[in-house]
Amino acid sequence: SLFKATYIYTSMGICMSYVHNSENELFSTIQEGDLHHAMAILAHNPKLINATVSCSHVRLSPLHYAAAHGQSEVIH
Repeated sequence: SLFKATYIYTSMGICMSYVHNSENELFSTIQEGDLHHAMAILAHNPKLINATVSCSHVRLSPLHYAAAHGQSEVIH
């Protein structure tokens, strides 16, 4: 299956997502602050900009996820 549960341990707690592997890669890349890789992922699949991950019962978009992890370079 292309979908699997992914747990991401962050300062906000444990985030869980049942998403496609490319979405997992996007959120992991954002958490690491790798702007160039995040841009490449989004260039390949622009619809991922609307992806969300559940973190402490809140759904976070890639932009919100970057802000929550202090990744200001990714936000700009």
